[in-house]
Amino acid sequence: MKLCRRERLLLGAILRVGLALRLGLVFTQRADILFHHPVLDEQRYVDAARAWAAGRGFEARPFWQPPGILYALGATFRLFGPGLLAPRIVQALLSTACALLVFLFARRLFSAKVALAAAAILSLHGVLIFESYELLPPTYILFFDLLALLLLLVAGERRSAPGSLATGVAFGIAALFSPLILPFVAIAALWLRRTSLAALLVLGTLLPIAPVTYRNWTYQPALVPISSNGGLNFYLGNNEHSDATLALRPGRHWTELTTLPEQHGIRTAAGASSYFFHQGLAYLRAHPAQAALRDTRKLYLFFNGGEIPRDTDLYAARSSSWILRALVWPGPLKFPDGLLLPFALLGAALLFSERKRLAIAYAFVATQALLVAAFFVTARYRVPALGMLALFASAGGAALVRDWRKSRPLGLARRSAPLVALAALLLVCNLPTREARVSYAAELDFYRGLDYRGRDPERSIDLLRRAAAEDEKDARIWFELGNSLHAARDDGGAIDAWRRAAALDPWDSRARRRLSMALVHQGDLDGAIAAIEANVATHLREPAHYAPDYLNLAFLHAKRGQLAAAAEHLRSAARADPVFTRAELGQMVESAANDPALADAGFWLSVGDVARDLGDQELARTAWRRAQALATDPKLLRALESRLN
Repeated sequence: MKLCRRERLLLGAILRVGLALRLGLVFTQRADILFHHPVLDEQRYVDAARAWAAGRGFEARPFWQPPGILYALGATFRLFGPGLLAPRIVQALLSTACALLVFLFARRLFSAKVALAAAAILSLHGVLIFESYELLPPTYILFFDLLALLLLLVAGERRSAPGSLATGVAFGIAALFSPLILPFVAIAALWLRRTSLAALLVLGTLLPIAPVTYRNWTYQPALVPISSNGGLNFYLGNNEHSDATLALRPGRHWTELTTLPEQHGIRTAAGASSYFFHQGLAYLRAHPAQAALRDTRKLYLFFNGGEIPRDTDLYAARSSSWILRALVWPGPLKFPDGLLLPFALLGAALLFSERKRLAIAYAFVATQALLVAAFFVTARYRVPALGMLALFASAGGAALVRDWRKSRPLGLARRSAPLVALAALLLVCNLPTREARVSYAAELDFYRGLDYRGRDPERSIDLLRRAAAEDEKDARIWFELGNSLHAARDDGGAIDAWRRAAALDPWDSRARRRLSMALVHQGDLDGAIAAIEANVATHLREPAHYAPDYLNLAFLHAKRGQLAAAAEHLRSAARADPVFTRAELGQMVESAANDPALADAGFWLSVGDVARDLGDQELARTAWRRAQALATDPKLLRALESRLN
């Protein structure tokens, strides 16, 4: 396929503009602290890849997430050092190359105009520009998917054995970034028709995957072909409360969910994934009508123009980038996908008579839509399909113009039918959805505030206050705001923030514990006691968790002179967690030995009895001797003598 000079010039201009926009986003974001300190999945990928690049290897367990991004980032770190500019430049180049790949694919099937239009769509697509900045897999997935599709098309045309093997290798590498490509490999093998070519395709696919599967097996002898998070992802989108599970953020509820297999005695990665898959399938069997409606909605969301956030919020990211503000609009016409998807759907309909020639493109979009909908839909999970959707949109636009010209003798109604269909699709694909209205803007400021804490405390507090204003119901924000205010010696503000955090999430006992300490420093022992008692009263966690609270209550009640209550809380701590209480009791006895408020023989008798029950005879005797020195009651003295003897 030879390109004329005009095509080369136009393609070069398209690619240069696309690369300039991507690099522009990268370099204009360098002032953001999150550029150098990414969060959530980005942070996990970067930390793991840096460790691997430094020779420390990955965690000694099967991969939790597909490892392709780890190897890609790790290789970049080995070549260019641990900084985060180089991997973003690499991704900008790969993302730009995706426009070239879709051009080459489209040019084998359509005219140069259609191919150039498809390349332009990918070059200017705001979501792809944003994803090239994030240190996440979508850019790599799109690149290797498009490379594999192009190689598949060429291998099919030439009936080439080396081409089929190379296609399989590209698919296998793509699978290391996202295993969702694997079902399409079966379709690709059938499309090649010849058994030998199909076998080479499958062999090539297995070649990059096999070392990862073997590595996973060496840590746990159970089959984890690529990663073990598939079961959990399936469950997130397929349960009776999927809206709530998909909304979970790092913290209490996420931890509770991810540790469910352990609570059922499951300790292996493969077993945990299987557990979640079975839970999701059980929901589908138990609620088939509800599940069918949800799957239908998820399929609609795949073709809705709204960009649904997952880790980060694309619409929130617009506020810090003029490039994103120009290329991504939240509505009412959701640009770019609110425009791209209607044109792509219309194009797929107009070109359906050519479905045999375009089988690869149809099959790829269909499998991506169905597989993503089988799990859950987000903006970044839709990225792999954007190449073929751009192809259908540009080819469909050309078909629309061509059919309009050809249908002049048929009357206005016949000529207008595709335009009416397009208008209907524009309306349907731009309907507002609750999923796309979710915002994580507060979370970005929350993480910025945490990163600035040790560098610029005042800015940290300002960012955390802004995050709290953006999402008043996020207990994590209030808790960390309290910590920052306390470090800045604003105890009044810290106390208020910790109260808000405790009210929003009673499960997280840290807020009330810190609140109690601050109240003690202010001399408000009654308030401190009330805060800790409120913690214990929730009963939201296992009894052992509250052993520190019982010990604190014992100390605080003793300071108030309420020694009987102090002794009872001491016994409660021993019942809740004997090991912890024994380890901490000695320090408590040492710090309280010379406290005038604790000069009570009965209190020290109880302390000694608790120490004895915990098996610390030496500590028990120390406490009893303290009690003996304070006792005046003959009956109590006799009891102490019997214990000491």
